[in-house]
Amino acid sequence: MSDPSQSNPNPLDDALNVRRSARVQVDIPVQVFTNFGPCPGRGHELGLVGMAVHVPIDLNVGDNIRIMFQPPNSKTRFGLMGLVRNRENFRYGIEFSQLGAAESAELTRVVNSLKSTPSVAS
Repeated sequence: MSDPSQSNPNPLDDALNVRRSARVQVDIPVQVFTNFGPCPGRGHELGLVGMAVHVPIDLNVGDNIRIMFQPPNSKTRFGLMGLVRNRENFRYGIEFSQLGAAESAELTRVVNSLKSTPSVAS
């Protein structure tokens, strides 16, 4: 008999957890804005459609936020709307929303430039 803790009863769960784009490791300052005001934090993984951030505030999955950051190797300071997609303690997975063509192009350039860099601190 197989061990139920070792198998996933719903194969769709695995498909939903697959990332839509590659992420690169970064360590950059971020500012998260909610209805309660701004909160400083750190960005840890940057991708074409989102970022993992650590901020010491209580956010819920589904919350809409605004996030500001300047990625490594870029002169662009981003101010993007985002959706909290997941959380673990004060680490949140943020999905960017309302990305314009110029923002998408710059994120693509930055992520591609960092793919060979193991970790970037700012």
